[in-house]
Amino acid sequence: MAVFQFPLSSDRENYKFLIQLDGQRFTLFLKFNYRLALWIMHVMDANETPIVQGVPLLVGINLLFRFKQETLPLGDLFVVNLEDGTTEPDKNNIGKTTLMIYNEAA
Repeated sequence: MAVFQFPLSSDRENYKFLIQLDGQRFTLFLKFNYRLALWIMHVMDANETPIVQGVPLLVGINLLFRFKQETLPLGDLFVVNLEDGTTEPDKNNIGKTTLMIYNEAA
């Protein structure tokens, strides 16, 4: 079982990752929403067909758990805060004290 940390940095407002997770290719798009003051994620297949959209990056929960699509990655996708364990990712702490981690399925 492998663990992958997404390379995030507070100097960017959005990210697009074409990545292989548990043997399947996905496109993940992350964007900081200034109005809501939080990061939002969209998960797409390799052809950029949407699977789930508008997932807020929140600390301490499996971000994909509530979605039941078989086309989603099989592992767990988490946001962790290394500083206090509860502060949500914002424009300043993403990639510094707040990280996004994928834990492959067993």
